Amino acid sequence: MAQSDFEMTLTHIAEKLEITIPVQGWKRVEFLLPFLEQMRQEGAIVLIKFDGEKSKVYGTEPYTVSVIGAFMGEDFFRIDSFSLEEALIHTITHYTQVKWKHLL
Repeated sequence: MAQSDFEMTLTHIAEKLEITIPVQGWKRVEFLLPFLEQMRQEGAIVLIKFDGEKSKVYGTEPYTVSVIGAFMGEDFFRIDSFSLEEALIHTITHYTQVKWKHLL
């Protein structure tokens, strides 16, 4: 999915969940927090890892985001990224496809 597709999906889901959409776009973590809070309220476990050793020693992606929970079953999700915002957007989009697909 292209970045604009992710943003369009998040915009659509935000409207359905009555989450205020920022005028500035999706490039700031605080704009994604309402989605993460909604996921938490539904029983999801969202893990965000800041890995300085991994990036410093190996030069790899310093951010890992995972979403797990009993209802996710085998649809758990994990992503490593150089951008926390990008990792969160991909995580929320995956959750949308598993849990909020009726809102699409």
